[in-house]
Amino acid sequence: MVKYRNYGKENPGLWGSIFFVSFLCLLTAYCDAYMVGNNPHHRVEVLDPLGRYELEWLVDWESERVIFNVTVRTTGYIGFGLSSNGRMRGADIVTGGVAANGEPYFTDRHSVGDELPEIDTIQDWVLHKAWESHSHTFLSFSRAFDTCDPQDYVITEDRIALIWAIGEKDNDIQYHHQNRGFFNVHLIHPDYTPPITRQSDKGITQVLGKENTDLRVWTISRSWEIPSDHTTYWCTMHSPPKLPHKHHVVGFEVRFDSEENKKHVHHIVMFKCNAPRSRSTRSLFEPFLGYRGQQCLAVVEIQPGGPIPTEYCTEMFLGWAIGSRTMFIPQHVGIPFAESPDEYYLLQVHYDNPNQLTGLEVGLKIDFFYTSKLRAHDGAMMMIGHQVPGLTPSFLIPPSSIGHSIYGHCGSMCTRRMLPTDGINLVAVSLHSHNSGRQMKLQHFRKNRELPWIASDSNYAFNFQQFRVMRKEVKMLQGDHIIMKCVYDSTWTNGTVVGGFSTRQDMCLAFLIYYNKLQDFSVCQSEIISEDYRNHFLNVQNITWTPSQLEFVVDPPESMGGLTISEVSDNFVEWNVENRAELQRFHFYHPQINSCPRDLYTRNLLNSGESQVDPDDFSASVIYPSNARVYQPKETCSFAKNT
Repeated sequence: MVKYRNYGKENPGLWGSIFFVSFLCLLTAYCDAYMVGNNPHHRVEVLDPLGRYELEWLVDWESERVIFNVTVRTTGYIGFGLSSNGRMRGADIVTGGVAANGEPYFTDRHSVGDELPEIDTIQDWVLHKAWESHSHTFLSFSRAFDTCDPQDYVITEDRIALIWAIGEKDNDIQYHHQNRGFFNVHLIHPDYTPPITRQSDKGITQVLGKENTDLRVWTISRSWEIPSDHTTYWCTMHSPPKLPHKHHVVGFEVRFDSEENKKHVHHIVMFKCNAPRSRSTRSLFEPFLGYRGQQCLAVVEIQPGGPIPTEYCTEMFLGWAIGSRTMFIPQHVGIPFAESPDEYYLLQVHYDNPNQLTGLEVGLKIDFFYTSKLRAHDGAMMMIGHQVPGLTPSFLIPPSSIGHSIYGHCGSMCTRRMLPTDGINLVAVSLHSHNSGRQMKLQHFRKNRELPWIASDSNYAFNFQQFRVMRKEVKMLQGDHIIMKCVYDSTWTNGTVVGGFSTRQDMCLAFLIYYNKLQDFSVCQSEIISEDYRNHFLNVQNITWTPSQLEFVVDPPESMGGLTISEVSDNFVEWNVENRAELQRFHFYHPQINSCPRDLYTRNLLNSGESQVDPDDFSASVIYPSNARVYQPKETCSFAKNT
């Protein structure tokens, strides 16, 4: 018996379609078994690890409203909410269900603590449908992005934690025991990921939907007992399937052998290897297929140090960072793949072992989804931000800092040198920082004016670094100035945070997927190269980068010889208000050296005499365009603040 009430009133066709999908999901109990449509603003996710709580949502940009459908395995109440951090305090919450008499109930609430949420003065969430079967309850409701209600959470492009709860009874919404959780999303960004099924017993992965019948999967499997070091960057060589002609990679996913092991992998980057003209591709890379691998610290500038010729594997192919889910790029872009009979790729995995555990086996699988049906444009990935580790320690966050900013530039001189006359088109972005990152913004300047931000997140979470497909593509032209701004809070640790490879250190980067693909280009970064910087703030002169400590170390015979930069900062610098403010001004105003394209393959050709590139093309001075007209986001009427 199904108790059902229909409250649909805006769009009968839309509501009928959504109701059908949810009802089918309830009957099949397997929502990945059908294609829910081709609308990138329509998504389905299972929020509960046990599969009891399914959420479907549709973003309507015309009305700036989100429609939510929840189908939950309960005959009690359903809780759903929007939160900045996954906790109840400050969350915008609704509770609802269908009573024993068949009548629905639904209430807009807000939480002031870990207690029964208070009822809002204004009921801004709108119930559209409700029904209950012998085992499940379904609710369909909606809310405007911005309700102008100070008791509501404003829906923006920032990360949002969707909180959920499952009640056992209709009349007791105070108690949900452990039937609760949260799920991080970029709620209003498009998503092109189709339903995927797996037959684990047969090792078969299938992407569903008639438009996906040509997709195949290249899977790389890695299982390794990671070292007890807190930070390990490990590289291995791989060869893709032998294909008769060029294909496009259109999506990727990383899977782990256990939930516990997810937290021990911070990022994964795949680099395409390119042999110099004087060497055979096969003879250079083939011997290292199946080799156990080697340490390779740098994010892009893979330093030699083992038998694998990593210096020729610097063309970024695709990347993943902690918390990311399956990602497919827009349907007119593909990453070129199998362009030649012999292709080799270097896989870099950053293993994070902060407690320095021993005997820890971490297994993972990386799926690359590819097609022979070439898309309209060849895409690629590049990185913009602050150089790490760089030539000097110019990435410095004083102890117990709140709101300290670091800037990384891709200046106008670099974009003139790198980009074609018609520019490139940005389609997806992943903002990347470590434990201290709190706010991220990729700014875009053209001539003397700041354009709308390419991407921003004022509610950044270290454990959720998902690639976001842009709702509107962004054109980057010659002469544009791109700035990665990162805002940090280092109060979680007792000392100075420096730029570096460990998650206890930090970075300020943006990974971008774009078209049309550029040649020999991966990175555009900057750093402050200034003796005044380290002499003034740290009172040191001679320093050396020391891989074993992942830091710059002061060279003897200085009085602080042997100490790391962070130790000098913690023990010998008085970080009073004036010094902190002066350091922040330095980071904002001081000229930085911009490196472009900073592609080691091109550098190696240059050093070997096989390229006519001018060495001066690799660096230029750049400053923040402080006199440019500042971009002002669209004003909203809300009094609420997402904190």
